[in-house]
Amino acid sequence: MNLRPSGDIEAAPATNRPRIAVVGVSGAGKSTLVEALHQMGWDAHECAQEHSEVRHMW
Repeated sequence: MNLRPSGDIEAAPATNRPRIAVVGVSGAGKSTLVEALHQMGWDAHECAQEHSEVRHMW
């Protein structure tokens, strides 16, 4: 990810993009952030609030 002089964020090259899991409390803006990341080409996913149940993350 690169920050442009204008403050806009440029997506990383497609070959070097990690999978992003967005976690947080209800109403924190997870789905809004995930949608913005998708629009920039990132592989982002909203994770359930009880993310400790997702064993492969840890």
